[in-house]
Amino acid sequence: MIPMNCPNCGSHGEIPLDRLNSRLKCRKCGTMFYMDETGSIMLGDPGALKGRKKGRKANARPALDFDFDVARMIKDIPKPVKLGVLGVAMLAMLGYGASALMASFTVPADVEGRSAHVGRLFVDNELDLLREFAAPGTADDLAAWHEAMRPKLNYEGPRRRPKDVRISAALIKADDTSARSFLSMIVTFAPPPPPSTTPAPDAPKNTLTLSLIWSKHEGDWLVDGSKTLAEATNPPPPTRPRGYAGGGRRY
Repeated sequence: MIPMNCPNCGSHGEIPLDRLNSRLKCRKCGTMFYMDETGSIMLGDPGALKGRKKGRKANARPALDFDFDVARMIKDIPKPVKLGVLGVAMLAMLGYGASALMASFTVPADVEGRSAHVGRLFVDNELDLLREFAAPGTADDLAAWHEAMRPKLNYEGPRRRPKDVRISAALIKADDTSARSFLSMIVTFAPPPPPSTTPAPDAPKNTLTLSLIWSKHEGDWLVDGSKTLAEATNPPPPTRPRGYAGGGRRY
């Protein structure tokens, strides 16, 4: 959840990470606003942005529906042609596998891409690889952050299928030397809870949102493990407008 304040009346609330660039309405004063990808609160309705997305979807061509007998087509192909096609297909598969393997080792350079990559390492319990993304002198703290926060996600890992846990990231704030991002993980395939049991308050959740604090070292963005651990284990109290006495609200 992302903490924020109503731009009109200052009421405090929180919004989910997936509601960026979505229309929000303050329950106290009725003001319409939205939060963009940078974490800035903007008055008005992001309808123009959504309208462009809807326009692209409306212009998309419908999927074609093919209906043919594959077995009959293969049977009718001459044997020399079959062998040639099989050889080409094997070469194509080898090339695709090699390119996919190279892509898996490619690390994004931007903070948002690196945040998602850190999320995948977090979910898959790749602690040694995760430590490589720590800023100098903070690898042990980043490992402690993983040890403290990983049990909160209701998924043992590593992922058997990438879609078992949906991972997304958003850049909230950045300058030339430091940045902050939010990392969201949603478990889409989790074991059912035991029957007739009430989950404990600290039981693992199917949704987990974490904050990452970054610093730039020799041109690369790295996680400041010390600051990230300190914020995760001792989160700062929510900021409230001066004179505010009410409870928090969720938008």
